[in-house]
Amino acid sequence: NQGVRTGHGTVSITYTSPFCVSARIPVTYQAGPVSNPTAQAVNANCGDTIQLSATGSTGFFEWFDAPTAGNSLGINANLTQNFVTNSDTLYVEAITDPNPSGTLTFNYTGGVQNWTVPSGVYVIDFDVAGAQGGSNPSNQGGLGGRVTGSLTVTPGQLIRIYVGQQPTGSSGGWNGGGDRYSYYQSGGSGGGASDLRIGGTSLSDRVIVAGGGGGAGWNCSGNAERGGAGGGSGTAQSGWYCNGNSTSYVGQGGQQNAGGSGPNGAQSGSPGQGGNAAQIGCCGQAAGGGGGGWYGGGGGYYYGGGGGGSSYTDPNLTSNVNHTQGDRSGHGQVIISYVKAYC
Repeated sequence: NQGVRTGHGTVSITYTSPFCVSARIPVTYQAGPVSNPTAQAVNANCGDTIQLSATGSTGFFEWFDAPTAGNSLGINANLTQNFVTNSDTLYVEAITDPNPSGTLTFNYTGGVQNWTVPSGVYVIDFDVAGAQGGSNPSNQGGLGGRVTGSLTVTPGQLIRIYVGQQPTGSSGGWNGGGDRYSYYQSGGSGGGASDLRIGGTSLSDRVIVAGGGGGAGWNCSGNAERGGAGGGSGTAQSGWYCNGNSTSYVGQGGQQNAGGSGPNGAQSGSPGQGGNAAQIGCCGQAAGGGGGGWYGGGGGYYYGGGGGGSSYTDPNLTSNVNHTQGDRSGHGQVIISYVKAYC
């Protein structure tokens, strides 16, 4: 190639040495059962508070009210029973991990939040909600979409978490909300999407997206020019203009393969980004920005509300998915729950 190297030159050499291999031989291994714990019976009088204790085995124990299945009473070496009134039998088993499950909640911070998948975790349950669009005294921003389901993961994998913002000013909500237009009155900017990314920080690394709501317009009162609801399994909701969805005024909802269109100079949505409302100039009418999402909603024109952003889940990594359109008020949120593999 001509003219490809800056700075000093370099030379790279790749080689493969001849080598020999033996036949493959099988190597077996066998995992034995976890040894049983030791626990002593307790004698008590009616009304006493007693403490049951387990020892031995792995040093980690879980208590139950039945010999199989049943309800977990706690994970600890000791179990306290208050004011006992009759004889009973409880059950304890040794486990290999003292914290076999967990739930984490991520709220809006204005930045990327990182989480590393713990050892022994291969599937997580997710509950992801986009942010509501910006509101004004006459109309509400569209509610953010919500997506729940399960995601296949790998222990040690880094998941980057983006939680959308409900905007209060002229700029769109963090993570893709489009800008409002305001002059004498204030439109609402688009709400930011919430998403999970694996493998990097680009839009192409998103595996789960919950769309943000569109920003409100301002003319007809009584929530007649609200922003479009974000999310849903297909196209997000368009904005509103005097309780109608005229394509001459409102931003359209984001789709699965295209952004929502914006009318008369308003920006259309694009991957990850809601469109800005039409910037009319002097004495113009307040209109809403589009919500962020897999594809953003379109911005509004002449008092029209912005369209909501669409939601998305990677079909190769997710299962048991449920989409809800227009579910979340305020900022977005991400909840992750997991159960480790343990004995």
